[in-house]
Amino acid sequence: MESAAKRARTDEGQAKDVSASGGEDQVATSIERIATHIGNMKKFAKCASLARQLLRSGQFERKHGKLFMKVLEAAVQDLSSVNDPLLRNDYRALFLEVDEQIENFSKPDREQIKAWSLRAVLTNELHTDDTYGFNKVLAEIKKHVEQLPAWAEFVPPEIPPPPP
Repeated sequence: MESAAKRARTDEGQAKDVSASGGEDQVATSIERIATHIGNMKKFAKCASLARQLLRSGQFERKHGKLFMKVLEAAVQDLSSVNDPLLRNDYRALFLEVDEQIENFSKPDREQIKAWSLRAVLTNELHTDDTYGFNKVLAEIKKHVEQLPAWAEFVPPEIPPPPP
């Protein structure tokens, strides 16, 4: 009887240790599993929902940012799927949630996410019959275009500018 009680306490202690250390790995494992399946368009809606839940859970930290980029890369591997009528709302929701967690990504990753977000959020918001909403999105796109550097900044010095 005494050894059974001792064994139960030992088992409980081991279970606590496993769950405490497993929580950290569980986030990374979840991200990896989502990344392997999100590229399949039949599974995209479910995977995007799980990814959004993970981002909202409070367990997503900066150290997971690089790993989560694999999820986003797999999600946009076929850019035409971003505007698929069956998936556009899921893409929009996913990238809006990623924007909420943008501080957990590195600066280069933030720039890439910004580019993908333009495609996933703004272009999908153009699919509306609301004139006011459509014009609002166009104004936002115009703002992004105006922020682009001038063409002359990209011309290599050995190529002369076009004649006036």
